[in-house]
Amino acid sequence: MFLNSLYYTLKPFIPRWLQIQIRRQIVLRKRANYTHLWPIDENSAIPPQGWTGWPDGKKFALVLMHDVDTEKGQEKCIELARLGKEMGFWSSINFIPERYPFR
Repeated sequence: MFLNSLYYTLKPFIPRWLQIQIRRQIVLRKRANYTHLWPIDENSAIPPQGWTGWPDGKKFALVLMHDVDTEKGQEKCIELARLGKEMGFWSSINFIPERYPFR
Protein backbone atom coordinates (compact mmCIF):
# COMPACT_ATOMS: atom_id res chain seq x y z
CA MET A 1 0.00 0.00 0.00
CA PHE A 2 2.88 2.36 0.79
CA LEU A 3 4.42 1.98 -2.68
CA ASN A 4 1.04 2.58 -4.31
CA SER A 5 0.55 5.75 -2.27
CA LEU A 6 4.09 6.89 -3.04
CA TYR A 7 3.60 6.30 -6.78
CA TYR A 8 0.42 8.40 -6.91
CA THR A 9 2.03 11.15 -4.85
CA LEU A 10 4.97 11.32 -7.26
CA LYS A 11 2.97 10.62 -10.45
CA PRO A 12 2.56 14.29 -11.48
CA PHE A 13 6.35 14.60 -11.57
CA ILE A 14 7.10 11.33 -13.40
CA PRO A 15 7.43 11.55 -17.20
CA ARG A 16 4.66 9.68 -19.03
CA TRP A 17 7.07 7.20 -20.67
CA LEU A 18 8.44 6.27 -17.23
CA GLN A 19 4.92 5.88 -15.80
CA ILE A 20 4.17 3.38 -18.55
CA GLN A 21 7.42 1.48 -17.87
CA ILE A 22 6.67 1.31 -14.15
CA ARG A 23 3.13 0.09 -14.78
CA ARG A 24 4.42 -2.49 -17.27
CA GLN A 25 6.79 -3.90 -14.63
CA ILE A 26 3.99 -4.02 -12.05
CA VAL A 27 1.74 -5.91 -14.47
CA LEU A 28 4.48 -8.42 -15.32
CA ARG A 29 5.01 -9.11 -11.62
CA LYS A 30 1.26 -9.48 -10.99
CA ARG A 31 0.92 -11.79 -13.99
CA ALA A 32 3.59 -14.08 -12.57
CA ASN A 33 1.89 -14.08 -9.15
CA TYR A 34 -1.60 -14.78 -10.48
CA THR A 35 -1.10 -17.21 -13.38
CA HIS A 36 -3.47 -19.63 -11.63
CA LEU A 37 -6.28 -17.04 -11.92
CA TRP A 38 -5.47 -14.90 -14.92
CA PRO A 39 -6.60 -14.45 -17.61
CA ILE A 40 -9.41 -16.86 -16.71
CA ASP A 41 -10.13 -18.27 -13.27
CA GLU A 42 -11.17 -21.89 -13.83
CA ASN A 43 -13.59 -21.59 -10.89
CA SER A 44 -15.58 -19.08 -12.95
CA ALA A 45 -16.89 -22.00 -15.03
CA ILE A 46 -19.15 -22.93 -12.10
CA PRO A 47 -22.29 -20.74 -12.02
CA PRO A 48 -23.22 -19.16 -8.67
CA GLN A 49 -25.88 -21.00 -6.70
CA GLY A 50 -29.38 -19.89 -7.74
CA TRP A 51 -28.17 -18.09 -10.86
CA THR A 52 -30.59 -18.48 -13.77
CA GLY A 53 -28.19 -17.41 -16.53
CA TRP A 54 -27.73 -14.47 -18.85
CA PRO A 55 -30.78 -12.79 -20.40
CA ASP A 56 -32.07 -14.12 -23.71
CA GLY A 57 -30.04 -17.34 -23.35
CA LYS A 58 -26.71 -15.56 -23.94
CA LYS A 59 -23.57 -17.55 -23.11
CA PHE A 60 -21.47 -14.77 -21.54
CA ALA A 61 -21.18 -11.06 -20.80
CA LEU A 62 -18.40 -8.66 -21.70
CA VAL A 63 -17.58 -5.37 -20.01
CA LEU A 64 -15.50 -2.83 -21.93
CA MET A 65 -13.88 -0.14 -19.79
CA HIS A 66 -11.60 2.67 -20.90
CA ASP A 67 -9.59 4.85 -18.51
CA VAL A 68 -8.83 8.22 -20.08
CA ASP A 69 -5.93 9.92 -18.38
CA THR A 70 -4.59 12.25 -21.07
CA GLU A 71 -6.04 15.10 -23.08
CA LYS A 72 -5.20 13.19 -26.28
CA GLY A 73 -7.27 10.25 -25.03
CA GLN A 74 -10.15 12.57 -24.13
CA GLU A 75 -10.16 13.94 -27.67
CA LYS A 76 -10.68 10.41 -29.04
CA CYS A 77 -13.58 9.40 -26.76
CA ILE A 78 -16.43 10.41 -29.06
CA GLU A 79 -14.90 8.46 -31.94
CA LEU A 80 -14.26 5.46 -29.68
CA ALA A 81 -17.87 5.49 -28.45
CA ARG A 82 -19.19 5.84 -32.02
CA LEU A 83 -17.04 2.95 -33.23
CA GLY A 84 -18.13 0.77 -30.31
CA LYS A 85 -21.80 1.57 -30.92
CA GLU A 86 -21.45 0.69 -34.62
CA MET A 87 -20.08 -2.69 -33.55
CA GLY A 88 -22.88 -3.20 -31.02
CA PHE A 89 -20.85 -2.49 -27.87
CA TRP A 90 -21.40 -0.13 -24.97
CA SER A 91 -18.40 0.96 -22.93
CA SER A 92 -17.68 2.56 -19.61
CA ILE A 93 -15.37 5.54 -20.18
CA ASN A 94 -13.70 6.68 -16.97
CA PHE A 95 -12.03 10.09 -16.92
CA ILE A 96 -8.97 10.65 -14.75
CA PRO A 97 -8.54 14.45 -14.82
CA GLU A 98 -5.05 14.99 -13.42
CA ARG A 99 -2.83 16.20 -16.23
CA TYR A 100 -5.29 17.98 -18.48
CA PRO A 101 -8.31 20.27 -18.17
CA PHE A 102 -11.51 18.26 -18.02
CA ARG A 103 -14.09 19.50 -20.55
